[in-house]
Amino acid sequence: MAGIFDPDTQLAGLRKVVLQFMPESAQVLRSTSEPDGEGGQTGTESVIATVPCSRSALTGRDLATAAALSASSTYKVTVPYGTNVTSGDAFVVGGVRYEVDLVPDNSYAAQISCLCSVAG
Repeated sequence: MAGIFDPDTQLAGLRKVVLQFMPESAQVLRSTSEPDGEGGQTGTESVIATVPCSRSALTGRDLATAAALSASSTYKVTVPYGTNVTSGDAFVVGGVRYEVDLVPDNSYAAQISCLCSVAG
């Protein structure tokens, strides 16, 4: 039965609600390599999206997850579900660069909470 009891409808509504808890803006940066014409590669980085976000220091279970994965993650940057982001990308939020260490695979999520480390 469709309507308010439909899980997909509820999830879509929840995805709209969580946006109000993302008061900041993040640029999503991705590196690509292209031939340099001399047999090598030249790396370039581009902004592929600007999305709402929130950021926080890792605590508790998230910090334990990062440690178990041998990641140096100390922050979580949360972006809307459906944002095109992968490990190896970076976020720039408020002038601070965060390297994306882990992007969870959550098909039934309202948001994407990426484990990140501050670029230094």
